[in-house]
Amino acid sequence: MKTLNPLTGLRGIAAYSVLIAHGISASFSYSGINLAQPFALRLAYFGMSLFFVLSGFVIHYNYATLIRSEGVMLGGYQFIVARIARLYPLYALVILFSLDSIPSAIFCNKKLEALSYLTLTQSWFNLETTIFPPAWSISTEWFFYLAFILLLPLFEKIRRPLITLVIFLILTFLLLPYLIKYQISLDSSQTDWIIYFSPFTRIFDFIAGNLASVLYLSYQDSQRKIGRSEFIGLLFCIFWCAIIIVFNPLRSGKFSILISNFIFVPAIAPLLLYCCRYNTFVSRLLCSRPLMFIGEISYSVYLLGFMIIVGVSSNYVWYHATNMAYINSCIKIIIIITFTTFIAYGSYNLFEKPARLWVRKIFTLGKKKEITEMIPENSILQLTQETPP
Repeated sequence: MKTLNPLTGLRGIAAYSVLIAHGISASFSYSGINLAQPFALRLAYFGMSLFFVLSGFVIHYNYATLIRSEGVMLGGYQFIVARIARLYPLYALVILFSLDSIPSAIFCNKKLEALSYLTLTQSWFNLETTIFPPAWSISTEWFFYLAFILLLPLFEKIRRPLITLVIFLILTFLLLPYLIKYQISLDSSQTDWIIYFSPFTRIFDFIAGNLASVLYLSYQDSQRKIGRSEFIGLLFCIFWCAIIIVFNPLRSGKFSILISNFIFVPAIAPLLLYCCRYNTFVSRLLCSRPLMFIGEISYSVYLLGFMIIVGVSSNYVWYHATNMAYINSCIKIIIIITFTTFIAYGSYNLFEKPARLWVRKIFTLGKKKEITEMIPENSILQLTQETPP
């Protein structure tokens, strides 16, 4: 499939939204109080929703035709191999560095927890906080990939993708609060998991991305100049996300429960379509070299950034909010972004990209030799459309 460069830029925005949000949480705390915490949380929520919707779009865009043409068995095998190669090497390395020892006391007499982390299923069973909690999203992504294979036949039956997407976004927005509250009423001890971490809640983000891709592929013409109505829609999507991040107008009421999960999706899903289909100032910005760069290293930024934050946040601590404290906190944020970018760039080139290619070659050559013959070398090396969580 044709490379959609704006998606790479959006991937970088998602990764750095999460990085900056957690950096703010770690850097602007004085006497146990962080006045910027609500803003930081909403920025992180935006970044995660952008990741999941973007993942749904890219997965359908890149792999629907493959699975349809090769069949569920062969095409599904290629798809799973590609995703394991994309996610697992760096994930395994980060988990390894997070252990206290080998064998680890954290998993002592906890076979279920250990197995869930080996199989990337920890968030499926509310075990994501056992070790390195940020890896929950990788586990949730893995759930999405398996669900995608099952949902693909339904996507193939869609004849009116625009109406389908609109109806899905409206119904999910209206009904998801009641579904979440019903799940909480059954087991209130898992409230945080149900609202934020559960793949059964976040699957709606992913499906919205799938449907946006179905709509994009339904257009036969290539990128075109944007019209007035589409331009207004683009601005509205940007305004929707910005106003919620900064002001949170839905802080009360039944829809407030969507702040940490689905609230940004009705704007993000059409935003992906606008950025890929129309030549606008937003798409050109997303295709700029800086955003393409941070998009390429975004997976390493997401996973390794948390380690940098832990190391930096323990230094230069201020206990009272003063002007110098604010300056110190801003310096912390700059250090976190700089160190993370530098280390992520090295990780991407020295470990992530070589490991990805190595895993794909091992699985395709060792298990299914005919698969390698079907996949041209340039498609194995085409990395820009591989979307991390």
